[in-house]
Amino acid sequence: MSAYDPVCCINNSTILTTHNDIFPKDFFSATSLEDVPKIAVFQENAAEVPSFVSSLLHELPSDFNQAYNLELMNEHCVRLVDKQEPNFIIAFTVDQKKSPLLLAQCESVKKNIAARAGFNKGAKWIADTRFAGYIVAYKA
Repeated sequence: MSAYDPVCCINNSTILTTHNDIFPKDFFSATSLEDVPKIAVFQENAAEVPSFVSSLLHELPSDFNQAYNLELMNEHCVRLVDKQEPNFIIAFTVDQKKSPLLLAQCESVKKNIAARAGFNKGAKWIADTRFAGYIVAYKA
């Protein structure tokens, strides 16, 4: 008998394990889920979750979930929503290289927007990194 280690919590209802199996959240104790990242996945992509999430979690820094909420729209649109400033979102793809430098550059973009009081107007700002070598910031 072997235990299944949780990798992430999907839509606050299911758990993806290290064996790429999905179980109901209540199969695991609250303490075993304390440090597990929570991911919002849009339902039409539920079948592809294990392959997408494994790729994402290996590429992102291990502590990303302390600063961001992860939303998986589809393989072409993954969003990191800033926990301190929920009106700031970083967009990228599943296959895209996600380095700590890229997140640091996006943090710099966020600081520039905040310095110009861009978040005071209630608009959401997207830092879109899906362009080759560029970060395009725009209001959504």
